[in-house]
Amino acid sequence: MAGSILGFIISNKGYSIYWPYSVMLLGMNANKSEDSLRQGLLPFLASLCVFFLLFAGSSILHLKKKDVRA
Repeated sequence: MAGSILGFIISNKGYSIYWPYSVMLLGMNANKSEDSLRQGLLPFLASLCVFFLLFAGSSILHLKKKDVRA
């Protein structure tokens, strides 16, 4: 819950590309009447890829070390 509230605050400051919880707000253009993707589509897609690789990679590493093995 704190991450989503912080994501909304960061999105309002204009740094939404750098926080994973505010990327959804940026993509939906949910909290602004002007175009949120004025920086272009490439930085938005790059941040999506970075956050996906970061969280998927950390999840895979965690499951490899802590998962129950039969």
